[in-house]
Amino acid sequence: MDKVKIFLGMLTFMGLSFSAKTQIVIASGDCGTGESNLVWILTDDSTLTISGSGAMANYERENDAPWYYHRYKIKTLIVENEVISVGNNAFKHCIYMTSAVIGNAVTTIGEYAFFHCRKLESVSFPDALITIGRVAFSGCINLTESIVSESVTVEEAAFGGCKKLQK
Repeated sequence: MDKVKIFLGMLTFMGLSFSAKTQIVIASGDCGTGESNLVWILTDDSTLTISGSGAMANYERENDAPWYYHRYKIKTLIVENEVISVGNNAFKHCIYMTSAVIGNAVTTIGEYAFFHCRKLESVSFPDALITIGRVAFSGCINLTESIVSESVTVEEAAFGGCKKLQK
């Protein structure tokens, strides 16, 4: 929680003010690996924001992700621009998530990262993306469009079962 206070304090120091409609933080914590300083914040508007810099942790099972017990509250995901990876199993079974904005420094989306996010309709992929892991978006039955550079390695069944996927 101290990292969250520091992050919010830095925003205030940089002259970024909070509107009268400031969201209430309902849960938060760390989600980085090694030397990264990633934090996550879930607000009462159902937005999960991953911020800081570095790599996100990989999770052996979806219930290892620190926001797992809040997964039914998550509708929007924002991975900010200094984050360099989305971990394995990170958002698996976030069944009410409808959109995900992936920051422009992310190079890897891990295995099963968004598996069975059934309401997920849109994902914005960064130009820096190199790899989409195995089964990463499998079962995202409402995903309609996914624009990925031809240079990106898309691993086995990354978009398996995405019945509405046109592009």
